[in-house]
Amino acid sequence: MRAVYVIGDGKSVAGVRTGNRKMLYLEHILSQFSDGSLRISDAVVVQNPAHADTERTAREATLAEFEKQLRQFKRITYMPRLATGKAHTTVSGKVDEAGVVQSGRRDDMVMALLMCSYWQLQYSLGNTPAPITLHRPY
Repeated sequence: MRAVYVIGDGKSVAGVRTGNRKMLYLEHILSQFSDGSLRISDAVVVQNPAHADTERTAREATLAEFEKQLRQFKRITYMPRLATGKAHTTVSGKVDEAGVVQSGRRDDMVMALLMCSYWQLQYSLGNTPAPITLHRPY
């Protein structure tokens, strides 16, 4: 049996918290789109139980949802509440047309793309930036 390793933030927390690296994820994916190394293939295969009636319907509906999620992904800068504070910039896929974060919006497809692309690069380079550690399973 093979050992399975889990990437985690910190020493005792399994899983990667997306808030810690969203800007890195976004910068990486934007560079891939801009240099043409990433695109959606014409031959992409989609499995979508919500649209199981035909493969074409499933593909069209899923790609439309993916495009919608991509378009609503934005950088947001929060201004400090106190004059001595610093502005904070983050990225969210749950931004509405007015620029307000709405918790009910979906961004799971784009977050999966962002994380997979970024971590594939880190793995390929032999890097895992701090505070990422590998935890041996119990």
